[in-house]
Amino acid sequence: MNDSLLAYFGHHRCASNWILAVVNEVGSLMGLRVSNGLHRPQLFNCDLHSYVNKHRLDFLCYTNADYAFVRELFDIKGFHVIRDPRDILISSYYSHLYSHSTDGWPELAAHRERLHAATKEEGILLEMDFRAWEFKHLASWDYTRPNILEMKLEEMSASPADAFSRIFRFLGLLAEPDGHNSRPELVDLLKANINRLHFKSRGAIPVRLRQRRLSGKQLDRIVSRHSFTRLTRGRKKGEEDVTSHYRKGEAGDWRNHFSDEILSAFKNRYQDLLEMLGYESNQNWTR
Repeated sequence: MNDSLLAYFGHHRCASNWILAVVNEVGSLMGLRVSNGLHRPQLFNCDLHSYVNKHRLDFLCYTNADYAFVRELFDIKGFHVIRDPRDILISSYYSHLYSHSTDGWPELAAHRERLHAATKEEGILLEMDFRAWEFKHLASWDYTRPNILEMKLEEMSASPADAFSRIFRFLGLLAEPDGHNSRPELVDLLKANINRLHFKSRGAIPVRLRQRRLSGKQLDRIVSRHSFTRLTRGRKKGEEDVTSHYRKGEAGDWRNHFSDEILSAFKNRYQDLLEMLGYESNQNWTR
């Protein structure tokens, strides 16, 4: 494992809670200092570099990532997760209508009142305005940095184990299988068990040891513990609960909610973004 700062960069309604859960459990086993999901600049006083140094972080998690703040970080090894903006829009609409906490977010409380007073079509168009800042962040991101792995949520959701293996291998945290239990692997396993006790005791057991690498089996177990079915206590992907933070878990659901007016408005405002992110190649897409 190198000494670069590790990082996860995400965006609103791009499964950040799920990804954070996996990253935090990996971090706890490996003895890494992982930040909370930073979702607004005020939490790091608009200075990520100083925040990282102050808290001596090993792994930064910035879940509403604005590249204007990320560009100051050079010695990093990270991954960045995006999602089809049309699915972001629909997921945000239902989250803001029902489930997302308004604590510390007075703008959302006022927005929720407007959504409840509107028809569904009107509400989604209102949400399109409310999401403008996020789509601006997606458009202004630098997708060419070789030290940041670009991932699409659709790929991660389709094959979570493969996606997280790719991510943690890129970060230098995943051990390559060698077919036998070597002494370093056994030492890492012992460290992981000690770190697990530290995590479960919430620091009452003060020992925390840096693990060199995570085994594939360890990662598979972590990813399995945070599957959609477990997070929703039994629902499968595609089974909808509009009041749940994990509403449906299905890519392409926007097709079930876009009217002609919404489709036209989205094309007028965000066609270039869809093409830039690789979700469409021209304006001929329909429901």
